[in-house]
Amino acid sequence: MEFIRLRHAMKLKIMEYCSPVRYLWLLAFILPAQGSEVSARVISYSCYGCHAAASKSNAPGIPQLQALSAAKMRQKLLDFKYDRQQVSIMNRISKGYSDQELTAVAHYLSKQP
Repeated sequence: MEFIRLRHAMKLKIMEYCSPVRYLWLLAFILPAQGSEVSARVISYSCYGCHAAASKSNAPGIPQLQALSAAKMRQKLLDFKYDRQQVSIMNRISKGYSDQELTAVAHYLSKQP
């Protein structure tokens, strides 16, 4: 129980000094991930900056994640990572993750409403 209180106190202290984006990145490394579902959820937070806005405005060139199956999303992420498809920022983002992490993110996002 003490560990949980200490972890919560650390999160609050970090939130005081970090921007939301920096906080999410720190969150991914400071808190121990408890299975791929947690890791995929944390990683997916970076997707919503562009793709959540796209789903509201139908922005051209930014697909709505709800429209993609897990298999299609996984393939697109791997295509970005290995430069089989060129998109301005997705190639750089996807290179920061392992194939297993991209697969977990694709499965996690495909289950979201």
